[in-house]
This record gives sequence, structure tokens and C-alpha cells, in this order.
Amino acid sequence: MRNTSRFNKNPAFQRSFTLIEVIVVIIIIAVLYVVAVASFSSIAPKRLDADARKILSDLSWARQLAVAKHYNYVIRFDTAGETYRIYRDSVSSDNEVKYQRLGVDLYSVSPGTDLRFYTFSDTNRQAGTADNNFTITLRREGKEKTIAVYQGTGYIEIP
Repeated sequence: MRNTSRFNKNPAFQRSFTLIEVIVVIIIIAVLYVVAVASFSSIAPKRLDADARKILSDLSWARQLAVAKHYNYVIRFDTAGETYRIYRDSVSSDNEVKYQRLGVDLYSVSPGTDLRFYTFSDTNRQAGTADNNFTITLRREGKEKTIAVYQGTGYIEIP
């Protein structure tokens, strides 16, 4: 008896894909690739903003600790290592409060590498003030963010 079915019963033919199915799969993969590339290209500016906000948050925290705990707090920036450390009272490993590695380029810190927030017990200074105007510049993929600390008030902002 002859096979009159319109579908071939040969197993080799049953497991193959049609040209339409292959094209649809390629289109789906292409769309997913475009979406992934678009989402990854927007990560760099977000990483820069996130690290700038992280530094601002940590500096504000150190300033508040200086007021509340009655200790001076020193933040030491390492531009070569893309890190910073927060110390209570003086720079030594025994006094380290926090260590932070950045995901962006710590491009410049001026003046110097140490920022100090004072407690109110220091003479001629208000609690939470910084020892000088301080600027931190971050870079990633050609974009920059600056964090400013003001001497007289200790106010910290991303201008």
C-alpha cells in the first residue's frame, strides 16, 4: 500500500525546520541582541552617577559622624587605586572605618588626597566643617562628575 498522506512519515523530514521557522528565530535573536546592546550602552553614565552619589553619601556620613561622635574624620583618596578610605581621628589601619573601591576613574582630587571633617571640640572650627574647599572629579567613557566640599560649612554637593 502506498503512503497517500500529505505529510511524509520519514523521521528525517519530521525533525527538520522550515525556512520560515529559521528566519523567525534569526529575527527574534536579532531583536534581543539590539535590546541588550542598547541597555548595556546606558550603563556607563548610570555607573558614574551611582559612584558620585556613593561618594557624596559617604562624605555626608563621615561629616555626621564628626558631629555626633566627637571625633575628626579623615577621608583619604587614592587616585591610582580608584579607592578611598574613611578613618576616625587619624590615618592608621587601627582607625579605618570604611574602605570603598570605585567602578569609575577617580580622575582628580584637589587639593591633596586627604579631606578632614572636624568635630566641634576643635578650636576655631564649627562641627562638621571641612579643612578646605575640596573637589573630587570622576570620569567614565568621556563623561565627568564633580563632587564639591565647602570649607566653611562642610556642605557637600554634586554641582
